[in-house]
Amino acid sequence: MTDAISRVYRRSPLARTLGFFLLLALVALILADIEIATVDPWQEFGRLALGVVTPDFTATEHLLTAIAYTVGFALLGVTFAVLSGFALALAFRNPLVRGFCAVIRAVHELFWALIFL
Repeated sequence: MTDAISRVYRRSPLARTLGFFLLLALVALILADIEIATVDPWQEFGRLALGVVTPDFTATEHLLTAIAYTVGFALLGVTFAVLSGFALALAFRNPLVRGFCAVIRAVHELFWALIFL
């Protein structure tokens, strides 16, 4: 039985990829910080839900700082995207680079699919 499984595992790139991601998930679970850091998490959840239901639109003391951080991160993201896109464009003939670019482009569509499903 294990010999048949090992033959399938050796031949199938899908099985190898699945095994890699399962191992990666196990390592992430081991290293994850899943400790509850509050005495009463339901009280924290209640405060969060109350904030969603009754937002305070007059609390604008940190609005300019938040806008500055948003613009700063947007500029950093665009700069990083331009530099990495230029570097990847130079090596786009490589099938590994093409595959990586296809995966990165597909992430956006996957998130939209998750939102609308």
